[in-house]
Amino acid sequence: MKIFHEAHGLDRFPIKIASIAIEYSRNVFPDAPITKVEGLDLSAKFEGMLLPHPNRNGEWRIIYNSSITSKGRINFTLGHELGHYLLHRHLSFAVPAATCWIGNQSTARSRLRRTRSLRSS
Repeated sequence: MKIFHEAHGLDRFPIKIASIAIEYSRNVFPDAPITKVEGLDLSAKFEGMLLPHPNRNGEWRIIYNSSITSKGRINFTLGHELGHYLLHRHLSFAVPAATCWIGNQSTARSRLRRTRSLRSS
């Protein structure tokens, strides 16, 4: 590792996806930045989501399931949701604001269930 660090600088891994998502989006898409990345207590079958701010002010939020214990899996999920942001944020009309931004997790879970039932019908 010493040779690697001498050649490439400080530790480069693990990649800090949450920081990259916030900084990159703020610099490259200042009118539509990711302003929040956080874990919430969600269904075990649900790993993460990308959400527009409920008032459609251009801000975005990445949510991951806080019950996931693997840091690698959390990082993968954040990267996956960042990919959705980069590729699909312009389709935000198709993504209902499934959770509220004030942190009410029970409201978030119930809205998420309603969103899923609407999509499956």
